[in-house]
Amino acid sequence: MFKIFHKKPTKSSFFFAGNRPHIRVENELAGINKEEADNAFKQCKKEFIDTLLLSHGFCKYKTRAYVRINPIGLLEYIDLQKEHYGARTFCMNFSAMPLYWPHEVLVFTFGHRLGNYICGKDIWWDYASEQVARVSFQNVAKAMEQYVLP
Repeated sequence: MFKIFHKKPTKSSFFFAGNRPHIRVENELAGINKEEADNAFKQCKKEFIDTLLLSHGFCKYKTRAYVRINPIGLLEYIDLQKEHYGARTFCMNFSAMPLYWPHEVLVFTFGHRLGNYICGKDIWWDYASEQVARVSFQNVAKAMEQYVLP
């Protein structure tokens, strides 16, 4: 059996950019060009997240997730979770799990949301426009490099 040593960052000096509350009120939602936002999400994900994670040995899994097997045989999983009701915000989730788990339900045993891991708060990033999406995805990539990939 492997021992997993998990060291949570103590006091974060990471600067968050592009983040906002994950829910928008109706008048904010009405002002979003959904097609522009969705295109910005796809483009920025490809430019910043795909490039970063694929260069670190991850493979794409489905639309917004990535997987790799680490040196001790755990499956590492990272995904971008979009806010469900169309606010055009997202968060990052990551976890590690054994490849074989003798249970009926898949359990993400060692996992966090990126914001919770860094500062103890649930952080969601904005992609309502191309400009803000670029800031958000650059910030997420930087956070992934600094906190998750090591």
